[in-house]
Amino acid sequence: EEVASEQRFERCQAWAIELGFVAQPGSLALVLEVELEGPTLATRLVTDADLELVGGMHERLFPGTHATGRQLVEDGDDDHVRLVIEVDGRPAGYVAFEIQPDGAGYIDFLGVAEEVRRRGLAAELVRAAVAALHGRGSSPIHLTVRDDNVAARNLYLSLGFREERVIRPLRKGFTLI
Repeated sequence: EEVASEQRFERCQAWAIELGFVAQPGSLALVLEVELEGPTLATRLVTDADLELVGGMHERLFPGTHATGRQLVEDGDDDHVRLVIEVDGRPAGYVAFEIQPDGAGYIDFLGVAEEVRRRGLAAELVRAAVAALHGRGSSPIHLTVRDDNVAARNLYLSLGFREERVIRPLRKGFTLI
């Protein structure tokens, strides 16, 4: 079982804890309402040929999440897009984003292989996703990031995203990996 509320709703959190729920790391909801410079590095759509590398990277970076590596690679459509960035001809990172029913954009996953981090690839992937979403008329653009993921938070804030709220899940009987 799971209960999730904004962190500021302290009475809801206390009620759930009284019932035996355990607080988990929160997710920080961010929004981008400004224009970004476009990407300077090329990205391309993820293909089925990327399953081993991109799907495997996703499984390592986001174990136990709502989308498997196979789903990430194979379940794209016009409203759910996955882009990959390459280094030396091999996938080195990816971004998954979607257009929500209200027309807003949502960046769902961003991953960069450990061996090529700190080269600006994550920022390029975010810029590519934002440009694609804006090109389809999506605005604003939202995302969530674990509030304990300082590097990712700093990346998004440096690109112009602003913090909206912290959502704190409380779980009973299970945890996510």
